[in-house]
Amino acid sequence: MMLGMGVLDDLRAAIDGVLAVDVASLDDAQLHALTIGAQRELSRLEVGAARATAAWDERGLWASNGSRTAAHRIARETRRSVASCRRQLVTAHATAT
Repeated sequence: MMLGMGVLDDLRAAIDGVLAVDVASLDDAQLHALTIGAQRELSRLEVGAARATAAWDERGLWASNGSRTAAHRIARETRRSVASCRRQLVTAHATAT
Protein backbone atom coordinates (compact mmCIF):
# COMPACT_ATOMS: atom_id res chain seq x y z
CA MET A 1 0.00 0.00 0.00
CA MET A 2 1.33 3.39 -0.93
CA LEU A 3 1.33 5.77 2.00
CA GLY A 4 0.26 9.28 1.40
CA MET A 5 -0.27 11.76 4.16
CA GLY A 6 -3.96 11.10 3.49
CA VAL A 7 -3.71 8.06 5.75
CA LEU A 8 -2.70 10.23 8.69
CA ASP A 9 -5.30 12.83 7.77
CA ASP A 10 -7.96 10.11 7.82
CA LEU A 11 -6.70 8.88 11.19
CA ARG A 12 -6.78 12.40 12.64
CA ALA A 13 -10.33 12.87 11.33
CA ALA A 14 -11.45 9.57 12.88
CA ILE A 15 -9.90 10.51 16.23
CA ASP A 16 -11.53 13.94 16.05
CA GLY A 17 -14.83 12.15 15.53
CA VAL A 18 -14.35 10.03 18.63
CA LEU A 19 -13.29 13.06 20.66
CA ALA A 20 -16.38 14.96 19.53
CA VAL A 21 -18.75 12.36 20.98
CA ASP A 22 -20.63 13.62 24.01
CA VAL A 23 -20.22 10.46 26.09
CA ALA A 24 -22.56 11.78 28.77
CA SER A 25 -25.40 11.76 26.25
CA LEU A 26 -24.91 8.12 25.24
CA ASP A 27 -27.16 5.40 26.58
CA ASP A 28 -25.53 2.35 28.17
CA ALA A 29 -25.52 0.29 24.97
CA GLN A 30 -23.99 3.12 22.95
CA LEU A 31 -21.34 3.82 25.57
CA HIS A 32 -20.48 0.13 25.74
CA ALA A 33 -20.21 -0.07 21.93
CA LEU A 34 -18.02 3.03 21.80
CA THR A 35 -15.76 1.82 24.60
CA ILE A 36 -15.24 -1.70 23.24
CA GLY A 37 -14.99 -0.54 19.64
CA ALA A 38 -12.44 2.14 20.48
CA GLN A 39 -10.35 -0.34 22.48
CA ARG A 40 -10.37 -2.81 19.56
CA GLU A 41 -9.33 -0.14 17.09
CA LEU A 42 -6.67 1.15 19.47
CA SER A 43 -5.15 -2.33 19.55
CA ARG A 44 -5.10 -2.45 15.76
CA LEU A 45 -3.55 1.02 15.59
CA GLU A 46 -0.86 0.00 18.08
CA VAL A 47 0.15 -2.90 15.82
CA GLY A 48 0.38 -0.63 12.78
CA ALA A 49 2.31 2.01 14.70
CA ALA A 50 4.65 -0.66 16.10
CA ARG A 51 5.50 -1.93 12.63
CA ALA A 52 6.29 1.58 11.41
CA THR A 53 8.23 2.46 14.57
CA ALA A 54 10.40 -0.64 14.39
CA ALA A 55 11.25 0.00 10.73
CA TRP A 56 11.94 3.69 11.46
CA ASP A 57 14.30 2.69 14.28
CA GLU A 58 16.05 0.01 12.22
CA ARG A 59 16.70 2.51 9.43
CA GLY A 60 18.15 4.96 11.93
CA LEU A 61 15.86 7.75 10.77
CA TRP A 62 15.71 9.07 14.31
CA ALA A 63 19.34 10.25 14.03
CA SER A 64 18.69 12.79 11.28
CA ASN A 65 18.31 15.63 13.77
CA GLY A 66 21.21 14.62 16.03
CA SER A 67 19.10 12.77 18.60
CA ARG A 68 21.06 10.41 20.86
CA THR A 69 18.56 7.57 20.55
CA ALA A 70 15.27 6.70 18.91
CA ALA A 71 13.54 7.04 22.28
CA HIS A 72 14.91 10.56 22.71
CA ARG A 73 13.64 11.57 19.26
CA ILE A 74 10.15 10.21 19.85
CA ALA A 75 10.03 11.76 23.33
CA ARG A 76 11.04 15.18 22.08
CA GLU A 77 8.62 15.21 19.14
CA THR A 78 5.65 13.75 21.02
CA ARG A 79 6.24 15.41 24.41
CA ARG A 80 6.38 12.09 26.26
CA SER A 81 8.92 10.68 28.66
CA VAL A 82 12.02 8.97 27.33
CA ALA A 83 11.26 5.96 29.53
CA SER A 84 7.81 5.47 28.01
CA CYS A 85 9.29 5.82 24.53
CA ARG A 86 11.93 3.20 25.31
CA ARG A 87 9.17 0.81 26.36
CA GLN A 88 7.29 1.60 23.17
CA LEU A 89 10.37 0.78 21.09
CA VAL A 90 10.88 -2.54 22.87
CA THR A 91 7.26 -3.41 22.22
CA ALA A 92 7.53 -2.23 18.61
CA HIS A 93 10.45 -4.52 17.90
CA ALA A 94 8.77 -7.47 19.63
CA THR A 95 5.53 -6.86 17.71
CA ALA A 96 7.21 -6.38 14.35
CA THR A 97 9.01 -9.72 14.39
